[in-house]
Amino acid sequence: MLQPAQKPTTTNRRLTLTLLRTLGDLGEGAHSLREIASQSRMPSSTAHHILRDAADFEMVEQVGRGQYSSRLVLVSPSAPRAVGAPLNVPASASQATRDALVTLQSESSGIALLSMPFLVGEPVRVCIDRTMGDHERERELAAATPKAKGALWRAPLGADAAGKVILAHLDPSGRSVGLPPGTPPAGMARIREEHAEIRDRGYARGPAPIDSFELVAAPIWCGPACAGSVAVLVPSYRLASTVRRNRVATAVMQAAHILSLQSIGAGAPTSHAS
Repeated sequence: MLQPAQKPTTTNRRLTLTLLRTLGDLGEGAHSLREIASQSRMPSSTAHHILRDAADFEMVEQVGRGQYSSRLVLVSPSAPRAVGAPLNVPASASQATRDALVTLQSESSGIALLSMPFLVGEPVRVCIDRTMGDHERERELAAATPKAKGALWRAPLGADAAGKVILAHLDPSGRSVGLPPGTPPAGMARIREEHAEIRDRGYARGPAPIDSFELVAAPIWCGPACAGSVAVLVPSYRLASTVRRNRVATAVMQAAHILSLQSIGAGAPTSHAS
């Protein structure tokens, strides 16, 4: 008789996250089980068990006897990153994902961005891929300051629409998950109200880190969980009319729906699709 799957314990989740983060910090290429276990500060048997399970879910690839490489994009808050460039997507990313970004870029005439949340430490969202389109988009982005471009690629979840649309779905019950520490009650109430509006609308819109630009973003679902966001960076003047705003929002939500259907977990629940 089949037994129901056990819910992972906090300890197991922490060990798994620690090992996956360590493997990401070790860099590209294969690494030995002994090295991974040593750097993760856990017994080799425990590391082997976690790596075996991670390989089953295609988060890790075994490339030789006792050799493993990460198939995930994990970002350590302390790891140095070049400002002004997003992370590269995993080599296993599907062409269909890129096609969805290209379609969004074409329909919106903006810059399409794909972001994932990183929830260890300060909750942030990290851009893992982008589609620029023509040279005009490249010139617009090149004119931004390095600090502004850095904030476009990596920012706290509550900083812009691409992160807020993720944050709004982390805890729909309305508790304080992901809210800045020390936020006063009145501020928390406003944030929760904003999150509720985002969930009802199906997308988030707001100022981008780059002056005179806005972000319009929608959540990407992996089964019942919000796994990231897809957004488009558009000059503010192009969103001046209601018709144009609605057109861009519809394109973003359609891209999010397509990406959700491609995600592990067999697609987005109908209640999240638009």
